[in-house]
Amino acid sequence: MLALRRGLRDVRAEFSFLRVRGLLKFLRSVAESDSIINLFSQTQSLPELQVVPVLFRHSLNDSDDEIVRNLDHIFGVEPLKITSPSTDSEVSLALRVLEGCCLLHPDSAVLAHQHKAIQVLMNILPTCGVIEQGACLDALIAIMLDSSANQMDFEAFHGIEEVAGLKRDKQVDENLRLKCGEFLLLLIGHVNGRDRPPLAIT
Repeated sequence: MLALRRGLRDVRAEFSFLRVRGLLKFLRSVAESDSIINLFSQTQSLPELQVVPVLFRHSLNDSDDEIVRNLDHIFGVEPLKITSPSTDSEVSLALRVLEGCCLLHPDSAVLAHQHKAIQVLMNILPTCGVIEQGACLDALIAIMLDSSANQMDFEAFHGIEEVAGLKRDKQVDENLRLKCGEFLLLLIGHVNGRDRPPLAIT
């Protein structure tokens, strides 16, 4: 728990290199053992130790973004004054941490929905590099797994069309195009359930 507190402290830092250090601390600490994973799941019921809100307020936001200003207003906190914006490596690590949180602790997907995760990630997907895009696709699957609210948001933001568009784009990195295909297959087979008619994807 002490390692988690220290990691969250760094992830709240003003400078990107400190936030990256905090994300790495978190990944290393949780990966140590099954008992640590169980402890992590238990701590996520405590607001001061919840990881997902910190990710969206510090590593996966744009301080000038209207979404963040709305969240600041809703939760009654002062707007952040982040000295350095998130780097590509920070965004990639934050997406991996988000993915892990949702897989290890299903209620983290609920927290992600409260922070408009689908909208944030769908803004990230077309604008970042290949590594961040791959991490974004994995995080999208994790936050939609068994979460109808996030699935509905994904549909509302035309997520399938966006990912299919990346897959069809010949200028997109071949490995990313393959990952888009895997994403769509996983989405059809597991996230969306098997009671819907097959989706036409070319």
